[in-house]
Amino acid sequence: MKRNFSTEAKVGVFMLIGLLLLAYMSLQVGESIWGKGNSYLVKAHFDYVYGLVKGAPVKVAGVGIGSVDSISLDGGVVLVVMRVKSAVKIPSDSLVSIKTQGVMGEKFIDIKLGTRYDDILENGGEILNSKSSADLESILENVGIIAEDIGGVTSSLNKSFTQGGGAGEIGSIIGNIALLANRLNLLLARNEGKIEQTIEELRAASAEMNKAFAAINAISAEAQQGKGMLGKIVADPEMANKFEDSVASLSRITARLEENNGTIGKLLHDDEMGRNLEKTIAGLHDYIEKAERLRTSIHYHGEFLTNSSEFKSHLNVRIQPRFDYFYQLGVTMSPRGRHTSKEIYVDGKFSSVEEWDKSGLLFNALLGKRFHDVVLRGGIMESSGGVGIDYFALDDKLKFSFDAFDFSDERRAHLKAKAEYRLFKGLYFSVGYDDFINNNPSPFIGFSLYFDDDDIKTVMSGIPIMK
Repeated sequence: MKRNFSTEAKVGVFMLIGLLLLAYMSLQVGESIWGKGNSYLVKAHFDYVYGLVKGAPVKVAGVGIGSVDSISLDGGVVLVVMRVKSAVKIPSDSLVSIKTQGVMGEKFIDIKLGTRYDDILENGGEILNSKSSADLESILENVGIIAEDIGGVTSSLNKSFTQGGGAGEIGSIIGNIALLANRLNLLLARNEGKIEQTIEELRAASAEMNKAFAAINAISAEAQQGKGMLGKIVADPEMANKFEDSVASLSRITARLEENNGTIGKLLHDDEMGRNLEKTIAGLHDYIEKAERLRTSIHYHGEFLTNSSEFKSHLNVRIQPRFDYFYQLGVTMSPRGRHTSKEIYVDGKFSSVEEWDKSGLLFNALLGKRFHDVVLRGGIMESSGGVGIDYFALDDKLKFSFDAFDFSDERRAHLKAKAEYRLFKGLYFSVGYDDFINNNPSPFIGFSLYFDDDDIKTVMSGIPIMK
């Protein structure tokens, strides 16, 4: 018995064939662009690669030259393998580092080319000069080390001014330096018969030391006259008392910390509080890392339908937590509206009548995932369920799109094909064919505007704020 395929089955077969063709094209074009003949592998080692993911861009002076091929551990450090275009030659003394695009941008690899073009890296070669991005924990560790150094300097100052007579020690030091200068002058006088070059060098050194001694003597004279900070401390009893009080306050604070008093004291002695602080810092680090990866962009796309001389507009907001997937929300303003149908009773029987609702906006809510040069999309398209696929070529300058939505029993699905080319940053030109398997198909031409995080921040920074 002959079996008729339903419209949904035909659309499903058509979609499957289209996906297989696009997957095959992606593999073939990817092999031709990034194959062994047109690209090569370069590796580098990093201490840490927070936020860097496979497929992240590789750039030289802001220009994309490839992408991250793999990330793996290699004996306690991280091995990053990059695939770059064969046309780009990388000297062996180049510097590779991990950077962030914008304030909240994704991580990417930046290569600063060296100067040794007589020693170019081959396939599988390694860039030895690498620099990892700083993380929050290492910054806090450095702050702790600085705090310990400040404590050591304070302790040294306390010993210098509270033991051995204060200013008397300074005078003794100056006297010893003066005695050393006299002995050096005697030594120079006794060595007049030695090699002339040695004598000249010693005389030059003596002259420099005499300048230093003069400066120290001037400081000592000012101190004896009560001038300068040191002189005020030595000559002014009130200033000396204040200095002693400051040292005593520091000593009391140190004692309280050692006695486990106050919040900081508990933090130093309480292991549980220390662990809680580590958890808090780890959570803050994770939050900052996720915020750096989050990207937001606004897309506007306009289409002029040539068969009806009408204009169709799409406005979408894309939220991209990672390089390879995104969420998209938006609205569509269509002159045709949304396709609907209703049942009417005519001549003793019910029949379905096709209608178009032009009363409001159409809504979009999609989830997308990228696989190399192919992006799969699914969700709500123009207030109905739908799926779509995008294929990128020419380093993402050219995009081919296919959408299928508005599946129903009364009519064929709404199918749409489009090709879009980037003229320059943020502006695209497109051509396509809309609803081409139904009774009212329409070719169209259009344009698109894309605004990313950096563009939005630039616009917002230029808006005057009323005070």
